[in-house]
Amino acid sequence: RVADLCTGSGVVAVAAAEQGAAQVAAFDISPRAVRFARQQVLAAGVDVNVHLGSWARAAEFGPYDLVVCNPPYVPHDPNIDEPDVPSHVGPAQAWDAGYDGRMVLDPLCASMRSLLADGGTMLLVQSEFAEP
Repeated sequence: RVADLCTGSGVVAVAAAEQGAAQVAAFDISPRAVRFARQQVLAAGVDVNVHLGSWARAAEFGPYDLVVCNPPYVPHDPNIDEPDVPSHVGPAQAWDAGYDGRMVLDPLCASMRSLLADGGTMLLVQSEFAEP
C-alpha cells in the first residue's frame, strides 16, 4: 500500500501503480493539482485514488507500507525584500517551506507514525538548505 503525499501532477502515484503496488492513494491540498493528477491517472489507465487533503486526510486511509512525498521544501524568508518569484516556478504553496525550510517537513515527519504500517518506509524530498 502506497501513499503519495503532496502528489502534484500524480506522476509518482501513477508510477507506483504501474510498478505493481497493490493499492495507491494520492493526496494534495491544491484542488488544481488534484484535478490534474486525476487526469493523469485516467490517461495512464491505472488504479489510483486521488484525494483532496493533506497527510492528515491520508491517515484516514492508512496505514501504508510506503509513503512518498515531494513537499514544499524551499526555505524562504518572507521578510527579505527580494524580487517576486516568477509565476513559471509555480504557486508558492508548492515550494515555499517557510523561513528555515521545515514548515512542512517537521509536522509531516511527526505524523509518520500514524501513516506507516510496522516496517513501513517513508521517502521524501528535502532541500540541503533546510535546517537539519
